[in-house]
Amino acid sequence: MCNERMFLFIGPTSFGMSLSEVLPSETMVLPSVRRGDIQSLIEKEKASTVVIVDGTYHTYPAVSHVEIKNALQNNWKVWGLSSMGAIRAA
Repeated sequence: MCNERMFLFIGPTSFGMSLSEVLPSETMVLPSVRRGDIQSLIEKEKASTVVIVDGTYHTYPAVSHVEIKNALQNNWKVWGLSSMGAIRAA
């Protein structure tokens, strides 16, 4: 298993799941990503992995492509899965 810290933005996709049973202990589970979250993360933490699963669409502005690009340029690994993650990964 990898000992690298991972930041997982997940919301409704995890409904009814016990994430602590399936994720490595190094994983920081965060709510659905919204504009500014990734930029804030890369400014505060050392480069590691960010996983985007769910994000906001209507209540708050969605995470921007610029934030993702900034993360990649700062040596972060960025994964996009399901929902917002798949949209931004495309």
